[in-house]
Amino acid sequence: MNLEEMLAELPKPCTVGLKRKAQGYQHSWTGYQRHMDVADGGIPIRGMISSASRPDRPAAIPLMTKTAQRGQNR
Repeated sequence: MNLEEMLAELPKPCTVGLKRKAQGYQHSWTGYQRHMDVADGGIPIRGMISSASRPDRPAAIPLMTKTAQRGQNR
């Protein structure tokens, strides 16, 4: 897959989620999540936004690909 196809697969709309914990408590959320690629010292290099109900893993590869295309600091 190329970068555009990977980004097209990431959901972007605001979402609502609900999760029941083992003790019976419910945890809910609404909104988006921000994925950041940072350098040493926490300096942000690149960021993306996706739906809050998705795991972080599907956004990792497109984010790293976008950062790699930006170049390296030597």
